[in-house]
Amino acid sequence: MEYANTLTNWLECYHDFLRPPPAVVLAEAAKQAELKTGHPLKGIEILPLDGSNGHQKNEEPPAIQEPPEFVSNFFASKLSCTAKNESFIVLQT
Repeated sequence: MEYANTLTNWLECYHDFLRPPPAVVLAEAAKQAELKTGHPLKGIEILPLDGSNGHQKNEEPPAIQEPPEFVSNFFASKLSCTAKNESFIVLQT
């Protein structure tokens, strides 16, 4: 659980920068619903989007950060535990 929380906290700024704005998500959902049912969604007005999907980033992407030590060492620690267990099993057989 700690690995997932640490990884999520580290990647959150990149996710927030890359995800599309709510209007784009709603427009895509409405389009998919209309394709599936053949009828447009009622009560939802979808504004036409231009070629940039109606959204232009006015900010720079977040700076690249090194992963937290817990994240970078997580699989190495799992691998070392596995190697110890395998050598223990080989010695017992």
